[in-house]
Amino acid sequence: HSLEQLRTLIDGIDHRIILLIADRMELAKKIGFVKKEQDIQIYQPERWNAILQHVKQWSQENQLSEDLMTKLFEFIHQESIRKQSMVMYGKVIEPTES
Repeated sequence: HSLEQLRTLIDGIDHRIILLIADRMELAKKIGFVKKEQDIQIYQPERWNAILQHVKQWSQENQLSEDLMTKLFEFIHQESIRKQSMVMYGKVIEPTES
């Protein structure tokens, strides 16, 4: 493969990553509607801890940096919270850890 071919392959993967994140955000919005309907708070520490455990495990299994993947998922989680805040309150509400 040439450098240009490899870069084209990376561009395709990057596009798929964006599409997957967009799909995840749509699901996060749907979860926001369910939480609103059932009067459930947005931030669920138990669920977040479970996600982090999965991320760490999958990172190890795929020889990826746990630190990098954890930071990536922290950003994704914050965006999910933002999407759910918009659904539930019409504005962004910062999560509180209690």
